[in-house]
This record gives sequence, C-alpha cells and structure tokens, in this order.
Amino acid sequence: MSHIQALITPAVLKWAREQAGYDKTVAAECIGVTSEALDHWEAGTDHPSLAQARKAAQVYRRPLAVFYVSKPPLDFATPRDFRRLPGDVPRHFSPEFLFLARSLDYRQKWLAEYRRDTGESELAFVSSGQDRDAAALSRAIRSTLRVDIFWHRNRRTQAEALRYWVARTEEAGVCVRRDPGIELPEARGLALSDPWAPIIWINGKDAVAGQLFTLAHELAHIWLGQSGVSNLALTGGEALGDAARIETFCNRTAAGLLVAPEAFEGERGRARALSRPELIAHLSDRLRVSEEVIARMLLERRSISSSDYERLHQSLAQRWAQRAGRPRREGSPSYFTLRLAYNGRAFTEDVLRAYYDDYATATEASDLLDLKVNLFPRMAQLLQRVGVSGGVR
Repeated sequence: MSHIQALITPAVLKWAREQAGYDKTVAAECIGVTSEALDHWEAGTDHPSLAQARKAAQVYRRPLAVFYVSKPPLDFATPRDFRRLPGDVPRHFSPEFLFLARSLDYRQKWLAEYRRDTGESELAFVSSGQDRDAAALSRAIRSTLRVDIFWHRNRRTQAEALRYWVARTEEAGVCVRRDPGIELPEARGLALSDPWAPIIWINGKDAVAGQLFTLAHELAHIWLGQSGVSNLALTGGEALGDAARIETFCNRTAAGLLVAPEAFEGERGRARALSRPELIAHLSDRLRVSEEVIARMLLERRSISSSDYERLHQSLAQRWAQRAGRPRREGSPSYFTLRLAYNGRAFTEDVLRAYYDDYATATEASDLLDLKVNLFPRMAQLLQRVGVSGGVR
C-alpha cells in the first residue's frame, strides 16, 4: 500500500460517508481500516494514504477529487420519506438506495437542462393535481395519458398491462425506470417531480401486479408535485401524519386510475354469484390489476369491513412476496432489453438524440446510460423495434 498521504478535507470525507449512508464501523470495514483510523481522518488529526483515499472514494461512490475541495459541496436532497413501515423496521436508507437516488437526481438534472435547451415546454400536468380529490385526479391522469376506462379489455396479462401503462406514461414525458437493485422492504417506488423531467423509479424485484400499482401510485405523486419514496402499504384505516395522508391519497388515486368505477361495477355486476375470494380473484384477472387493488375498492364501497380487508391485505402481501421471489418463466431478457428497462425508453431516446446531435459527449452519454458508446447503434435499433416514445409531449 502506498504511504503517500492524501491531504484531503476532513469535513468532506465525513460528509461523503454520511451521504452514502454508512456509519463509521461499516465504512471502516469496507475501506479496510479500523474505526479509530477513520475517526482520526474525519477529525483531521491524521490523513489516509493515497491508496486508502482511493478506496474510500470507491466505497462512497465519489470521485477522489471531491475529497480535496475546501468544504462539502451542495448535493441532492435526500428524497422525502413517505414510507409506512412496520414499527420494527429502521427508517433509514441503505447505501445502495442512496446511490440510486443520487444517480437518478443527476440524470434528472441533465434531462431537464437538455429539454429546456432544445426548446421543450414544461409539462403542464406536473403539480396540477393539488386541488383535486382522488377521483378527479384519477380522471385527470387517465385523460393526460390517453387511457380509456376499458383499457383492460385489450390486455391479456398483467405483464402486458404493465408494458402498456409504462408506454403511455413515457409518451406523456415521464421517464420510467425499473431495476431490481433494492430490497422490497426498503422501497417499492420513487417519484422525482420536475416540470421538465419527472422520473419514476419502480422496484423490479416486485411482482408484476405490484409494479403496476407502484407506477399508478407514483403518477399521483408527480401530479401532486411531491417527490419521495414509497413502500405503498395499502392499509384500510386512515393513518396519521402528513406523509401518511399523502400516501393514503395516492393509494386511492392509483386504484381509481387503474380501475375506473364504470369498469369495476360492470365486471362486478356480471360476477355477483361468486363468493368473496372468487370475486376478488375473478375481478383481478378480468381487470388486469392486483387482488390488493380489488380488495381496496371493495373496502371503499363498504362491501367488506376494515378487519376483513386487513386480513386480506396480510394474506395478499405474503403471496406477493412469494411471487416476487420467483424466477421469471418467460426466459432471460437480453442485455439490451434489461438496459432499456433500467434506463427507460424516454430517457434512452433523449440521451441518444443528444449524443447524435452533438449535445452530449460520448463520455457523458455513456455515463448517463451506463452503456458503452460502441453499443449505441444496437440500442437505437432496439428502440426502433419496440417503438419510440412521443406524441403527447
């Protein structure tokens, strides 16, 4: 190991650790030093070697040069925490999630600047739903996305339904990113509201039905202009606190967005002879949404009690967790298909256009898409095959 001292700024080193979500013990272990050594570095009574500073930069996922600035730089604000977690689950973000949020923040800032510079207008629907009730907001979102109330009739599976809703969302100018890098108990979704470049992140570890509800829920956040992290607990009672009230409102909006009252009552009326479990399963299949959403709608119509709903919620949550952990049966998607899902079609299209129009450098575009430049042509071909977003924006 090199013994050349790295004369870094102690306060910046501490800031980088805290921003990465590490306590001193875990950070020291990852860097390969003692907690006492890290204490001395952050206090300025000792300095790491250059090799140790490089290792710290790697662990904290920061460029080494950041450690040499005179004071902690301005960084993205930690996303607002809308999660409604059980009492025994710590309410903190993992280093993996904080890095994800930071990377999304960087991409959003780039995309907003690009869209402004290329003459695109602000998206009028962002923050436009603050004075609407849940039913009115559901109708407004559906209208903007140009989704018919009987959209489910032309979708054969929930996976097809998810692809349809993602496509309609991206055509409206909202970037949708899906990846399985975060554990489900931490977050199912994240909304980053912005008038030029709103971004929705969906946890790809979730069951398909769960991902669809996450998308609808985060759309409500975008319409409210509320950025933050959700775990989408659909409890029947009204929880206390501003964040919990927002989540409850977004849950109701999401259910009404995916299942219009006319569609729900029509399908329900044709299945009145079924028992309650059979009815929920039947409506879930017919309307291409989760049984959780159907149970919620029955609760709001007072067709089931809150206690019955809670029992159904617990049972369905266990089944969702089991489904989420199963391997996909349709085979492994290609590398390019995965990258397209991770980055989202709208974002990928904008970055490739920026690169080919000489707005973005090769290095910048490669960093934004996490894709080598020599693979750009193949990604562009895939975009052409699946259809490029556009139309509403």
